[in-house]
Amino acid sequence: MAKQGSKKKLTWREYNLILTVLGIALVLAAYFLGYQKYSEQNTALETEIGTRSSYLNELQDCFNNEPTYKKGIAEAKDNIQKNIDKLPTKVIYDEDFLHYLREANKAVGADLQTVDFQSSAVVAEFSCFVDGQNKNIKGYRTGTTSAGTLTYAQLKEYLRYVYEKTSHTTFVDSISIVYDPEVAKLNSTVSLSKYYVDYEGAEYKPEQRPNVGIGTRDPFGTGSTPAPAASTTAPAASTTAPAASTTAPASTAAPAASTTAPASTAAPSSTQAA
Repeated sequence: MAKQGSKKKLTWREYNLILTVLGIALVLAAYFLGYQKYSEQNTALETEIGTRSSYLNELQDCFNNEPTYKKGIAEAKDNIQKNIDKLPTKVIYDEDFLHYLREANKAVGADLQTVDFQSSAVVAEFSCFVDGQNKNIKGYRTGTTSAGTLTYAQLKEYLRYVYEKTSHTTFVDSISIVYDPEVAKLNSTVSLSKYYVDYEGAEYKPEQRPNVGIGTRDPFGTGSTPAPAASTTAPAASTTAPAASTTAPASTAAPAASTTAPASTAAPSSTQAA
């Protein structure tokens, strides 16, 4: 019998098993502590490379098409400048809108009767290149409601005037018409909106208004002719009456003719011959 307390020796098989387990443990430790971390970093790096490669391709494409882009940018700036120039600048005053309505109604022959103005309000804010500089621009809307009488043909011409001649600045919000059989015309109410822009350095360009002489004449030509101008011609007409009356003495020649009547007294001489 073996003595108690003696050390048991490991067999060769047990040594191999322990070495195998240790090897597997070392492999797993190397994988989880080294290779896995390296693999994750490698994957992240490949993803970043792919993203940067795509961005690099875009930059290369932009570089290759740089002349085309510059031309497009220049054309866009030019178009923006042209459209901004078409819009009125600064505040549109009521007299500007009134002159526009008067010219529109005059062009179609309509009878403008009443006008109601609306205050201006900001409808848009944006920035763009104007006069070679990037400026902050505010877009405003102002409106008016006008009433008057016109025919169907004049109504169509009125709408054509708004949408063809001032399409960039004026729009019809609403329109209502009622036929009046007494005058055979339409009683119309039209609501219009006008738009304008304002920015630093914008120049106010007023509507071209007709010249008005100094005095009390109606500047819109809707009043009657002043009475004093008509009365000044009356004295000139009355001065001709005395001249006509001075010709009446010419009738004094009639007595001369009547003096020849006594010459007929020679008839008694014929009785003597008998």
